[in-house]
Amino acid sequence: MPTLKATLLLVLAAVTGAAAAPAGGTRIGHGCGPGEYMCSSYQVISDRETDGLLTCNSQGEWILSAFCNRDCCRDETRQGRKVACQQTADPTAGLASASFRPHLFAGAPPSTSLPHAADNISLAAMTAFNPALIVVDLQEDFCPPHGSLAVPDGRSIVPLINSLLTLPFALRIATRDWHPPDHVSFAHTHPSAAPFTSCHTITHPRTGQQYTTTLWPAHCVADTPGAQLLPELDMMRVDRVLDKGRAVDREMYSAFTDPFGESDSGLGALLRREGVTDVYVVGLALDYCVRATAEDAARLGFRTVVLGDATRAVSPDTYEQVVEELKSHGIDVVLSTSSALEKVRALAYT
Repeated sequence: MPTLKATLLLVLAAVTGAAAAPAGGTRIGHGCGPGEYMCSSYQVISDRETDGLLTCNSQGEWILSAFCNRDCCRDETRQGRKVACQQTADPTAGLASASFRPHLFAGAPPSTSLPHAADNISLAAMTAFNPALIVVDLQEDFCPPHGSLAVPDGRSIVPLINSLLTLPFALRIATRDWHPPDHVSFAHTHPSAAPFTSCHTITHPRTGQQYTTTLWPAHCVADTPGAQLLPELDMMRVDRVLDKGRAVDREMYSAFTDPFGESDSGLGALLRREGVTDVYVVGLALDYCVRATAEDAARLGFRTVVLGDATRAVSPDTYEQVVEELKSHGIDVVLSTSSALEKVRALAYT
């Protein structure tokens, strides 16, 4: 009767064509960086599952270096992030206890509403790199000089974003706020409310779930000049325009869904169909729609990067606070000059 460890090795070998290495573990893929860790669930026997700890060796190869019990990888909050905690390895594997580092998963399966959105990740998804660029809400109403909800210095990021659009992203998506005239976030739809200073609590009619939103001046009303994407944005390089905020009774900062998870834009499904593993987010505004979009991307299991010099905030004095909050969700916030874009540029030569 084969041990659980032996069975798992057979499963992995069948999937990847890998053979067991006598000392360094089982090589199951390549394309990682030295020091990286990853933990993933595998279906082993019938309905049993186990977890494997993957480490990256000095040759950039993923090595299956340990097995552990089903609780090795735990879900942390709602961001699609997993924390590999200190656990005793599966007894049948004959391995000792080990401490594992936090890490992010990529390539979430179709059923992303589940708390374990990144369970049963494929080996190909773990080593693949297929990035998408999401350009959030570069619209007239969000930009000086005439925007009704102009983000300070918002227009200045367009040249940088145009240069990013020339990079070999698998998918380039531009989003638009696209509101009805009486949208719930507009101050004029609430008696005695004032833009920027008033808030409104939205209650889900069935579940009672509540969400409080700031009230704004009317902005990005569908088919008005203020809702149009900036003319200087290089739309010839944009693959898809995605509208959000169409429902009159709820706010929708994220390009993926509203706070209740009901107004699904279809973005998550689109990214999965295209095999996207990594999401780069730019645009307006950092402290609202960029943040919400990045957090949802991470929650759905995509490795997520916000390019800090390709975004601006409604409240510039909150920039550092927002950056720290994003990092707490496992989201990298870097400059466009950083090495985070080198992997994207390198795709042009593969």
